[in-house]
Amino acid sequence: MEPVSRRLDAAGIIRWRISFRGDNFGDSSDTGKRRVTPVTWDPSGDGLDLPSPSELLDLVSSPRQRVRLLRLSAHILQFDGPLCAKSFTTAAASGALPLASLLLDAWIAGTILRPRLEARARRSVLIQQRCARRAMSPNRRWPTGALHLHDMPAGIALLAVRSHRHLWSANPLIIRSAGDRVQSGPLWWSMDKTGHAMILNGTARMS
Repeated sequence: MEPVSRRLDAAGIIRWRISFRGDNFGDSSDTGKRRVTPVTWDPSGDGLDLPSPSELLDLVSSPRQRVRLLRLSAHILQFDGPLCAKSFTTAAASGALPLASLLLDAWIAGTILRPRLEARARRSVLIQQRCARRAMSPNRRWPTGALHLHDMPAGIALLAVRSHRHLWSANPLIIRSAGDRVQSGPLWWSMDKTGHAMILNGTARMS
């Protein structure tokens, strides 16, 4: 079976997890019976290329789960919502695939996080909030229109800047970040006023 390519970000993890779990989120009884397509993880994007309603209609047969996925997409775009949604966003941004998978399963199934998973979720959000505060230091903004976050993983850096996007002008912001779990850095990004980012370098991939 030929592997499929997925970006190691929120959008890619959602598409991969749907193909892996089908309509059985929250039910692990058949995970050994499903034929799972191999995946090749590509470098992360900005994580905002989320499944559209029409795409979800093709991928997920359960109306309830489609609604929950659409709600999750809205939370990802705004980085808000309940702990499960916010922590999935941060885990996906950091490339923490096992944690992101558990949180996504819990969100779609509508289950309450178990204490240990809840603690990991809160820790993930706390780390992102600290990065967001550090991202806006005046010492990181030079020259005008550039932001140096080379000590932050790519996805976390983009998420940190996106939470402050109201602070810069309509001109694109150039961001220097560290790499991610697929490719090494530094990476350069161009982010527009809406928070969408495009990578300006980096083509590595890893299976």
